[in-house]
Amino acid sequence: MDRLKAIDIASLIVLFVVTVLGGWYYGAIPYTQEPYRSQDLSFYLRMAEAVPGIDPLVNQPFNFRLLGPYLVGLLPVSEPLGFTLLTVFFSACAASLFYVLLRYVGLSAAVSFVVVVLALLNRYVFGILLFNNFQLGDAMSLVLLMLLFLAMWERRWLTFGVLLTLGSLTREITILMVPVAFLYLLEHKQLSAKWRQVALAVLPGVLIFALLRAFVPNGGGRSLLEAFAAFSYKLYTPESLFRGYVNTFLPFTLIPLVYFRQTVAFFRANKYLLGYALLVYLSTTFGANEERLVAPVFIVFFMLLGFILEGVRAKRLTFAVLLAAGFLASLHHFMGTFLLPDRVWTRTLGLGLGVGVTLYMVFLKRSEKPQNRDASKNLGPIS
Repeated sequence: MDRLKAIDIASLIVLFVVTVLGGWYYGAIPYTQEPYRSQDLSFYLRMAEAVPGIDPLVNQPFNFRLLGPYLVGLLPVSEPLGFTLLTVFFSACAASLFYVLLRYVGLSAAVSFVVVVLALLNRYVFGILLFNNFQLGDAMSLVLLMLLFLAMWERRWLTFGVLLTLGSLTREITILMVPVAFLYLLEHKQLSAKWRQVALAVLPGVLIFALLRAFVPNGGGRSLLEAFAAFSYKLYTPESLFRGYVNTFLPFTLIPLVYFRQTVAFFRANKYLLGYALLVYLSTTFGANEERLVAPVFIVFFMLLGFILEGVRAKRLTFAVLLAAGFLASLHHFMGTFLLPDRVWTRTLGLGLGVGVTLYMVFLKRSEKPQNRDASKNLGPIS
C-alpha cells in the first residue's frame, strides 16, 4: 500500500507538471487578432474587466458563465495573464483528478498514467483548453464534472449539491449531472429511497441555473431554444456527425469497436455512463465547435479505453504505440508551437493515425490467446 501511494503521488506530480508544460506546447491564442478577437474570448475578457461589477452588454450564454471570469478579475495581474494562469492551473488539476478517478474505479497505476497522458495529448480535450486559455470555464467544468462523479459514487449528496451550484455558475454542461445522478440511482436500485435527498441537494444549483437566465442582463445572443434551432443540424449532417463522433477522439476512436464485447460489457454494467455520454452529445446542439463541446465525453471514453488496456497483452509495446500515435495526432494547423501547414494535413494525419492504431489493435486482439480475449471481468459496475 505504501508503495502504491508513492507511485500515485509521483504520477500526480508528473501529470501536473506535464500539463503545465502543455501550456507551452499547445501555444497561446493570438487574442488580439482576427478572427479570434471577435469570438467568445472577447466576452470573457470584458466580464473579467468589469469585476466587481457585471457588464450588461455581454451576449448570452457567455454572461451566465460568471465564476471563471470573476476569479480572473480578482487576481492582481492583467486579465489575459489571469486567464492563462487559471486555465493552466485548472487543466493541470483536471489531469491529476482524472488519474484519481481512474484509480478509484480500479485501474492499475500504469494504465491510469498512460490513459491520462493520452487524454492530455488529445487536441480537442486538453489541447484546445490550453491554446484558448480564455475558455477557463471549460477547464473548471471538467474539474467539477469529475468531482461530481466522485461525490455521486461516494453517495455524498450534500457535496454533490455544492459542486453542482458552483457548476451552475461556471458552465451549462455540469447541469447534465442532475439526470445522470437519477440514472445512477435507478441503475443501483436506490431511486425510491434516495430521490428526495438528491432532489433537495440539487435544487439550489438548478435554481441558480434558472435565476441567472432570468435576471442577469445580456446584450443579445441566442437563448437556449434559439441556439437549438440554429445548431440542431448537428444531429443529422455528415460533417457534424464525423466531427463529433469520430474526429474528437482520433486516433483512438475505433478501439472500442475493435473490442466490441468489452465495450458492451462496460456499458451494460454502467448504463448511467452511457446516459452521460449521450446527454453530452445531445448538448452539442446548443452551440458551435463540435469537438470542444463533445470533449467532456473524454471521462467515459478514456475510462473505457483504460479498462480495455487492462485486458490486453504486450502492454509496454501497446503503450508505446498509443503514446507515439497520440503525440503525432496532437499536432494541428492553427494551435500549437509546431504547426501543420493547413487543415488537410490535420485531417490526413488524424485519419491516417486512426487507421494505423485500429489495425494495430485488431492485430493485437487476434494474436491474443483465446482465454485472454475477454477482458469483461475487468468491466464490472463502478461503485
